[in-house]
Amino acid sequence: MKYRLYDPEFGDMLYGINAKFAKGKNLIRMVFTGLSIAPIDFYEGDIFWYQKGDKWYAGFVSQLAEDCFVLMPHGDSLESVLRNCINFYVGNVFSNPERMEMY
Repeated sequence: MKYRLYDPEFGDMLYGINAKFAKGKNLIRMVFTGLSIAPIDFYEGDIFWYQKGDKWYAGFVSQLAEDCFVLMPHGDSLESVLRNCINFYVGNVFSNPERMEMY
């Protein structure tokens, strides 16, 4: 599943690769911005959009550490996300789809 992040202040769409992340509501949710060639900045409370089936839904970004974030669908709690995630792997987020090939 792919996800996109939307910055309402600038109107930018950001694109994420499929990270090998634990299954929680079939959503790829952990992103780590510290390893990519040109990492983007996330902030606590940023809005993101995620795809389930043919529909897009909104959620928000929750920061766990300096470069580690969880994508939280509305209605989720961090406790439930961590409880439902068995293995933690990380992916990177890029500003456009072409950069995804660089990783």
